Amino acid sequence: MTALLTPTISPSRPALDDLSLHDLATIARGLAETAHLWPGVTDPRERTWHTIARTDRFEAFVIAWPSGSSIDTHDHGDAAGAIAVASGELIETTVSDVGGTATIQTTKLTAGVQLAFRAGHVHGLTNRGSSPALTVHVYSPVLRTMTFFEEGGDGEHLPVRTEWFDLEDLR
Repeated sequence: MTALLTPTISPSRPALDDLSLHDLATIARGLAETAHLWPGVTDPRERTWHTIARTDRFEAFVIAWPSGSSIDTHDHGDAAGAIAVASGELIETTVSDVGGTATIQTTKLTAGVQLAFRAGHVHGLTNRGSSPALTVHVYSPVLRTMTFFEEGGDGEHLPVRTEWFDLEDLR
């Protein structure tokens, strides 16, 4: 049987220095309290992001989402993550393979909500609201890849492209 969804996790990568999901959520929540102070995030014309913290164990981004903006279904490679919603609301659509059946679930993420997820989490985010949303995303280890997926004919979610991030490019 073919898997309906194959996240891009490297099974051999050590996780000794990765932060816990609780730690990631705590960092995201703390950074979300001042997310509105970053330039260009209060009235975005397009989805924009800024790196706001980076250590050898994690990195954090603030992302501004104008009404109608979204990011396609994707994973975060080997990274676990957390999202804290500073303002507005997003719809998260998750895709998982449960017993050979693709399961799609949507969740409304409103201001003050945070969630954390392990490596292999596949989701898309959309701002369907009438006002901008502002979120903080924290990843451990630092984000190296994002693989994007499209739904195939049998309910499979097939990888269509992988974006690689070079840490030197992000500095």
